[in-house]
Amino acid sequence: MSNSIDIKTFEVEKANWLNTRVQTTIFSGDLNENEVLFKVDRFALTSNNISYAASGDMLGYWQFFPTTDGYGRIPAMGYANVIQSNHPEIEIGNRYWGFYPMSTNLIAKAGKITKSGFSDVSEHRAKLAPIYSRFDDVRFNPLYEEEREDQDLLLRGLFLTSWLVDDFMFDNDHFGADEYVITCASSKTSIALAFVAKQRGLKRTIGITSEKNRSFTNSLDCYDEVLTYDEVKTMNN
Repeated sequence: MSNSIDIKTFEVEKANWLNTRVQTTIFSGDLNENEVLFKVDRFALTSNNISYAASGDMLGYWQFFPTTDGYGRIPAMGYANVIQSNHPEIEIGNRYWGFYPMSTNLIAKAGKITKSGFSDVSEHRAKLAPIYSRFDDVRFNPLYEEEREDQDLLLRGLFLTSWLVDDFMFDNDHFGADEYVITCASSKTSIALAFVAKQRGLKRTIGITSEKNRSFTNSLDCYDEVLTYDEVKTMNN
């Protein structure tokens, strides 16, 4: 029998996020078949985490890491190492990128094993979006750089969103549009969309932002033109 450990997890009251607590659960040290124990050492906290809480019931985000008493565990993109494994194909010491609770540890049931990672196939995840149950082994990510983990956590998830938007627009011939007009131009999702659109090189991009963020947005050099919201009326139809 392994030594027990205290798992500490940050939780918020679903009805009032100002009410928070750190919940401690005791892990006995014994894993069930195919389970692994992660040690979470970093995760990103951005406005996107707030959107997870805001749509927690509607889109099922509260269900990834269920808890009790009307509280919820806000998911976050993070990195963690396997410190204990009861799965023959998951090795102790492997490092994974994925969707974690704001917690010291996570127990996951490993399944759908591939060279690049595995999925948490716990019963409570059966009806949830599978992409959020995936854990990627950093050894098989050709873009992984240990010294850039922080940037990766902040940008990777929504960069994929932006890439998919651009891919969708390309597949539909941009619905006949001549230009991209991108609002919230200083946000990371919009910046990433402008970046991939510029790489494709098919459409002119116009970023719309506040006067306060105009200089910063211009400095990114991923928009062909940057306008403030007050200047939108000067655009050609």
